[in-house]
Amino acid sequence: QSTARAIKMNAEKLEFPDSSFDIVYGEAIIHHLDIDIAMQEIRRVLKPGGFAMFLEPRGNNPVINRFRNRTPHLRTIDEHPLVKADFDIMKKYAEIEEKNFYLLSLSSFVFRKLIKSELLFRINKAIYDKLDSFLFAAMPFLRKYAWYCIVKLKMKR
Repeated sequence: QSTARAIKMNAEKLEFPDSSFDIVYGEAIIHHLDIDIAMQEIRRVLKPGGFAMFLEPRGNNPVINRFRNRTPHLRTIDEHPLVKADFDIMKKYAEIEEKNFYLLSLSSFVFRKLIKSELLFRINKAIYDKLDSFLFAAMPFLRKYAWYCIVKLKMKR
């Protein structure tokens, strides 16, 4: 039987020995860090053949960025949603697979937040998630405008 333990520490200076993990996972953490330092630490603590996976916000959508600029109280001062330069740094350390989501489906949250209808939210989101997937496959240049992405990193040695 496996057990899990939560440990609070600086993600840019992990206290784990080299090659400690098969998988490193984080949710909305990388965009708070110095990407270069974080990638070095992730590579250091991953075992050979291991991978890292992160769920992170993207920073190229002008509509979302306008919202971010108008609501700074909802963010910390160290946040920087991922942009091309961040992915370029990651590519120095890893092969990257990414899955982008929430472009058109972002509109679904209007039903949840403003109209307070979970049913309309789920219906709208299901439709727009499929449309987003189609658009990202047919027009890959749109991926950078997604709100969030899942980034899978297979570290280079």
